[in-house]
Amino acid sequence: MHYVYFILLVVLASCKMTNITNLEKWVQNQNYTMIFFTRDDCNHCQRLDEELEKASQLINVGTPGSIGIPVARIKNYELNRYPVLRLYVKGLYTEHSGEWSAKQLEEWADLRALSYISDSDSEPTIRWIHEAHNISVLVFNEKFKQELKWLKTLKHHIHFTYTTLPNARSILNVGEETTLVMFTEKGINRYDYDGEITYEKVFKFVEDHEEKYYQEFTQDAIETAFYQPKKPILFIFDEKDYRDLAKIHQKEINTILVKLDQVTDRLLNYLGIKGIQRPLAVIYDQNHSQKKYRTQFADLGDLRKFVNNFLNNKLEPYYKSQPTVKNENWEKQILTVVGDDLPKHDNIFIYFYSSWCKVCQEFTPKFEQLFKKYRGQKAFGMFDASENEVKDQFIKEVPMVRWYNAQTRQVVTFDGPLTLEALSEFIDKQGKKQVSDDL
Repeated sequence: MHYVYFILLVVLASCKMTNITNLEKWVQNQNYTMIFFTRDDCNHCQRLDEELEKASQLINVGTPGSIGIPVARIKNYELNRYPVLRLYVKGLYTEHSGEWSAKQLEEWADLRALSYISDSDSEPTIRWIHEAHNISVLVFNEKFKQELKWLKTLKHHIHFTYTTLPNARSILNVGEETTLVMFTEKGINRYDYDGEITYEKVFKFVEDHEEKYYQEFTQDAIETAFYQPKKPILFIFDEKDYRDLAKIHQKEINTILVKLDQVTDRLLNYLGIKGIQRPLAVIYDQNHSQKKYRTQFADLGDLRKFVNNFLNNKLEPYYKSQPTVKNENWEKQILTVVGDDLPKHDNIFIYFYSSWCKVCQEFTPKFEQLFKKYRGQKAFGMFDASENEVKDQFIKEVPMVRWYNAQTRQVVTFDGPLTLEALSEFIDKQGKKQVSDDL
């Protein structure tokens, strides 16, 4: 275990915590604790060692006005990824996400250490609170004021307000039994809490209503998942709530739940699924050639294993393909090439297109003209990239023309303007070897 600078670390070292039960018991007795989890055989952890050391000193000392959060490091703890930085407050924690420079880690810690709770005795302020903030919590119980500060440390993005306004309940139409009200989406959604006021129970209430951690399948969900930010997407075709799984992997994967009435032919085609037997899970990896992985899972345990195997690079991707077409002689027609049989073709010029691509629609007649010009001399094929895929040949853009050379086993991609002259020059240069009759 690595010793950092607060007496807290002496306690940690003497406890020799090796399982989650001991750790949970210890952090519950601490108001604030920052813990770095690293692993001896983690290359990323080793590269960050110096930055973590600097950050530990900065966070421990604290900036003027901060609380100087105690920092510890625990090695070889049983987590599914490393490194991990957690801020524990009274046993509950939030995890760091983002860059790992010492300065950014310090800013992340200070943002929480300097969190404050606002008081309000003004009617306009009460009305403004839930309309101006994406998530806000209004508390009526004065005894819970200190606990709110701890919650704010973990939930710094939520606006917590304690109100002393006598008619605050009537303004918001809140009953006497209600102890706090939570608003999301700038007041669009409202949740009243009338249970026991304890730190753990209010934290869970806020967690439950803050977000689902997954999205249901809509156009907005697709745009968010694909573009903000670019992470692998886990599509779950089922009716159940997978909040806990989505929450665990929210930093690594965007989760989209596709219910029975939300399935579209376009989605099935995009994922290369020929019908669904529920429950089904598909991972679409945007960062690695748009590879896809799928499983038919029996229960949550199976699904968790599937996701963990993906994160640990233990899965084999699948590739979508249309049924193989029995083509006539290459001299008589442009061959239809599908995903399953593309690797079998050689000495052929293949045009990659998509049915939705307007540029492809304009280029297709030119490709047909090329076939007529070289009929009987060169072989030509067409590959629908929206319906087919092939291993190790990622189709990044369409339209595209490639030459498959049997002699050199090379694949040459045309990178010039899509004109008859430029393509003819490319064909004459690449296709010197006569095609064979076995196409």
